[in-house]
Amino acid sequence: MASIRAKHRPDGTTYYQAQVRIKGHPPQTAFERKTDAKRWGEQTEAAIRQRRYFNVFEAQRHTAAEMIERFTADVLPHRPKQPRDLNSHLAWWKSEIGAHLLCELTPSVLSCARDSYSHNVADERSREQ
Repeated sequence: MASIRAKHRPDGTTYYQAQVRIKGHPPQTAFERKTDAKRWGEQTEAAIRQRRYFNVFEAQRHTAAEMIERFTADVLPHRPKQPRDLNSHLAWWKSEIGAHLLCELTPSVLSCARDSYSHNVADERSREQ
């Protein structure tokens, strides 16, 4: 359940802090009017329980290209058995969906990109024959 606390600013005005804490999930906090804080708390808690909540603010700040670059820099060096062509695959994904924000990556965006990739591969194979 969301907890709501009244807080006071140095100028004497009151604002409310709503916090949702559910085991296995990081605490989520918002500062708003009391009615907004209650509504936010209920909605956030329900979304977490239904497994459809993720931190939208982070997803709105980062692109798929940043995610791929971070993966390439931080994860790949520690995986020596990764296929060598993985870098070319990641470069293709970066060029195809890299401009999208993470919050924009929907199943339809990814499936369209995947279909485009499979058509390109099929075209290359037909040219080789």
